[in-house]
Amino acid sequence: MISIKNLPEGKLAGYQQLQTGNSCAICSACAALNLLFDTNIQANEWIHRVDGLPYPQIFKVRMWKDGPTAPFQQINLIHWIAGENNLTQIRLDQKKSNREELIQIIHDPYQMALVTIGWIFNKPPEITLGLSGINYNSVKSKIGYHTLLAAAYQSDHFCADNILRPWGFINSWSDGGTDLFWMSEEEFMHSWSIYTPPNRIRSTVLLARQ
Repeated sequence: MISIKNLPEGKLAGYQQLQTGNSCAICSACAALNLLFDTNIQANEWIHRVDGLPYPQIFKVRMWKDGPTAPFQQINLIHWIAGENNLTQIRLDQKKSNREELIQIIHDPYQMALVTIGWIFNKPPEITLGLSGINYNSVKSKIGYHTLLAAAYQSDHFCADNILRPWGFINSWSDGGTDLFWMSEEEFMHSWSIYTPPNRIRSTVLLARQ
């Protein structure tokens, strides 16, 4: 298994923080910084801080109170969190990535990648937990987006339903735990290729420790 800092699944899963409201990007950002700098940044604190901003200041890091955080806003959010925690040795970039590059990022202990997936026409991608094969993404929204921290790639990760799901993620649908969330190659690549406004497909926010 290729994983962040070569950590086992159970250790990586411990970095998951459960989102409240539409705060997947905030939870993913905090998990990435905690892994990159060995810190203990609490996502709930930052959810409250972000939602406490008046308009239009909040638009820099979130569309509206309890609203989505687009990739360009994720850059501003991470800069803010890093600055408040004196994490100065960081470089951020928003880019259109690809499969091979994402695997390389996961393998690099000094880089983290937040990926934003999407869906349309009431067809959300399947996201399972551990080896269960149970879909945790059976939402009813016609259009949706979700941000996760890419954490692992395991070419032989078969779930209980005998479906290969090689892509592992630190996801904001669990508070810690022992399992990552997993996606199949087809489901991940398709949902990652949905256009993410206002920028691009296969949207990736790259964090690098300098």
